[in-house]
Amino acid sequence: MSASVPSCTIHSSSGWGVGSSRAINPHPPAAPRHYHRRDLEGLRKQMVGYGTGLAAAYTGLLLARPGLFWSLLRLAPAALRDLTGRDSPRVATLRDDFPRELLGANRRGMLAGPLAYLRGRRAARARARTVYA
Repeated sequence: MSASVPSCTIHSSSGWGVGSSRAINPHPPAAPRHYHRRDLEGLRKQMVGYGTGLAAAYTGLLLARPGLFWSLLRLAPAALRDLTGRDSPRVATLRDDFPRELLGANRRGMLAGPLAYLRGRRAARARARTVYA
């Protein structure tokens, strides 16, 4: 398969991209990894996972820091343009042979992210009760 895979870049003014002028400084230091998928189905699943993880992270951020809601809401129009626009930075550099259905898979993952986050939190609490009971 010769499709190019979009890269992920974190833009941040604070630890989460909203707020002060600090850079992200993960502790312990993060070492992001990804695997190059050999087939379109594997890449589709990866794109769903990327979208799910992104939306889950924002869900966790909002639950931890509800005061950021209005700041993030102000970013929503630009984010929607980026997700849906044909000339957005997100798609502007994709080659003609890029499978466009992967963008839809990524968006479907974003829709699943908040519920996935909440389910994960509930499962973690249940495990903690079992361990500490």
